Amino acid sequence: MIKFYMQKPLSDIAEEAEQRQLNVQGDLWEAIAEIGEELLVFDARLSALEKQIVGGGANNG
Repeated sequence: MIKFYMQKPLSDIAEEAEQRQLNVQGDLWEAIAEIGEELLVFDARLSALEKQIVGGGANNG
């Protein structure tokens, strides 16, 4: 005969799973924010390069 032993109530397991999900969501939002910051830096650098190209470059004027 198979016996099942519950070490924790299901409500505790559900709470832990919900907390883990919230932690993962927080980590994802943090990563998205970091990517956004990197994209802003990239966009600024790209804009500076475009201005150099359109303006003929700093040494060609």
